[in-house]
Amino acid sequence: MANLGKWLGAVALAAGMAYAGMASADVTITYTGCASGTSTSSAVSCPSGSGGPVFAISGCTAASGSGDTVACTISTGTTQTPSCTVTSGVVTASTSSATVTFTGSCVNPTSTGTWAITAPNTDALTYTCSSGSTCTVSTSTTQAVTATYTSTADGTTFGSKTTTLTLSTTSTGSIPSACTYTYYASGNTTPLTTTLKTIPINSGNTVSLGGLAYDVPGFGGGNVAIAKLVVPASGSSVSYSEYAGPATSRIVYASKDPCGLTQANKVTAGTTGAFRLKISASNTNSGVYKGAVYMKPGETWYFMWVNYGTDPNFTVATYGYPIAPSTCSRTDSIACEIRVSTF
Repeated sequence: MANLGKWLGAVALAAGMAYAGMASADVTITYTGCASGTSTSSAVSCPSGSGGPVFAISGCTAASGSGDTVACTISTGTTQTPSCTVTSGVVTASTSSATVTFTGSCVNPTSTGTWAITAPNTDALTYTCSSGSTCTVSTSTTQAVTATYTSTADGTTFGSKTTTLTLSTTSTGSIPSACTYTYYASGNTTPLTTTLKTIPINSGNTVSLGGLAYDVPGFGGGNVAIAKLVVPASGSSVSYSEYAGPATSRIVYASKDPCGLTQANKVTAGTTGAFRLKISASNTNSGVYKGAVYMKPGETWYFMWVNYGTDPNFTVATYGYPIAPSTCSRTDSIACEIRVSTF
């Protein structure tokens, strides 16, 4: 009977643990000390002479097993309240857009959720929500955005978060001497900022479309190369390539803001690359969509190149930003020169 007392004590302890913090309303106790145990739909037993303590437990929510192992599931009659929460990340902004990533989670039970995004001016919103727990939202006007995350487990439990996305007040039309750049550094999971000095792509930083090439010397890790374009009636693409010096990783941004170095404005990345221009007076939107830049004739746009380092722990895909800008291993006047070609 001493073993039986230990078994019953284990039942009581496990049930008490379930009451204190477990999401489930049931606890299952398994006993393996009986050579010929038996079970019914709601009871387990170890008969006399079967090589273990004699017991019979009834009132099981479910029972199973025979021989050496039997199990009894007991309802504790308690559950935790299901809940969902939403948090928002760092807001990045330019004069033309502001962007934030919301993260949602649901527990009791743990489950994924579905997103609903609301704001006073929904026409100004664009967003991409994953099937998991994140949703990245951009707005072309300053406004409060509410993200609601509803549990897929029951369809009624939800959490929400309201964040005001404020556009930058940086003036457009002229290229500043420096731009603020957001990044991650090795060992930091919080975004940091640095100041990058601008470097001209051409005299006045202005480029034209149509089979032209522009060389950018002295393009180091602490610079952002900026090209200003007044959009003509037609054009097809912009490309860049290493012209001298070592191959260097780069991210290219396109924006109506000369310092629009945000994830929403990222067009492409790599040591070399190209992106398409979709120029039409009938475009209903203007901005970066799936590796292309949609623009209208007469608009003023800025293309920006940033050299950046490589660190496997901090990727653009995971954190939304590249890691700290590279130092560029070449230090002479041709440092990491690129050639920008327009078509």
